[in-house]
Amino acid sequence: MTLDEDDDDHGYAMSAHVAALIESEEDEEATVRAFIADIFTQRIRSHHARAMEGPRFSECLDRFIERAPQIIEVVVITIGVESFSIQQVQRITDDLVELEDREFVARYGLEELFAALTEAQAAGERDPETPYEALARHLRPDDPAAGAREVDQLILLVKRFRGAQHNRRQIVTLAAPLFLAIGLTSLGLPALFHAIEPATPLPLPTPPPGAATVVLALGVGLLWRIFQGSDVIDPPLPAAAAQWLAAHDRDYGLRSWDELYWPTAKRLACERTFLGFDFWKKVPPPESEWPEIRCADPEWDYWEHGPGKPVSARYYRPFMARIERWDHHASRVLLGCLVLVIGAALADTVWSILSRDHIGLFANPSLKVGVVLVAMLLTFALAHGGLPRLRWLPRALRRHWFGPLPADAEAYRDYLLGRT
Repeated sequence: MTLDEDDDDHGYAMSAHVAALIESEEDEEATVRAFIADIFTQRIRSHHARAMEGPRFSECLDRFIERAPQIIEVVVITIGVESFSIQQVQRITDDLVELEDREFVARYGLEELFAALTEAQAAGERDPETPYEALARHLRPDDPAAGAREVDQLILLVKRFRGAQHNRRQIVTLAAPLFLAIGLTSLGLPALFHAIEPATPLPLPTPPPGAATVVLALGVGLLWRIFQGSDVIDPPLPAAAAQWLAAHDRDYGLRSWDELYWPTAKRLACERTFLGFDFWKKVPPPESEWPEIRCADPEWDYWEHGPGKPVSARYYRPFMARIERWDHHASRVLLGCLVLVIGAALADTVWSILSRDHIGLFANPSLKVGVVLVAMLLTFALAHGGLPRLRWLPRALRRHWFGPLPADAEAYRDYLLGRT
């Protein structure tokens, strides 16, 4: 298939991921599929948004958006046109929305194909269960809906447990530099001012030396705890769920199931964040309390609900693991810089006390403010995930970090980096 370049007056603007696939020239089949899906998504948004809210599509909207581009691709192949146009895909999209199923099948001569698909679906050969549905049926064979509610509670149990670990790390990350600053200032500044001029008044109140030593030791201990690091672990699950996960090689447990199997609105309704701390509900709220999501981003539609959903389901977990690993390394580098700044300031203070010819940095107000600002900047960066961001790296380094990938996976990688 090739695009008819003389195709004008269609109102279609090519999305970034399609342009990247065309430029790569690596996988023509994936490019054509993404191109059709992109035309379909934009046509739905611009001409059929109201129809999508109607009773015909409201209950099966996600499935329709995911499968309709596949039907359009089959129609284009069935028609036998080697070069397809944007208007052709738009006309087929219009027919999918406006015509009844039988009328659409008859118009494009798909009776035999859809008869075979109907037979396969009746025989249970299509629409395999997702792990979420399979686990729900395993927990409650007589009531899968109740089983789904149990799975939701287990997912939130894992999220709350991991969120508590994250919150503790946040507290340690914020408290360690604060305790170090208080301890060093309380012990170093009085000695420094006394060494420079015994009569110079100390501009800041300081605790007694014993208390300052305890605070400093506590700060060093917390800093060492950050350097040691610790793997985030999952809580123990009920035996039935744990055995099912082990039997089906689900090594990652339930930690990513909210991203993979929950609607985005449901996930947002369960999560609360405040100043970098995560808090999760114990049970999902009813659907009436879910936030309304109004997304006009075709990239988001493509990867979350459209034909890119299989790619996102396959690569989301390994990509996020790579991103988290990078953030972990970046945080360690920043922490090392913070230790160097604080260590250099402490060494300079000791040197100024022991040497008569050297005037310490803290004796100069500008340098003192500069050191404090640098320490605050590093602390702020640590508290918010670390720098530099992986998406800031050149493309060659990103490819090295993630390894060789197909063209559609590279497009999803760049999309995910742009949103994290």
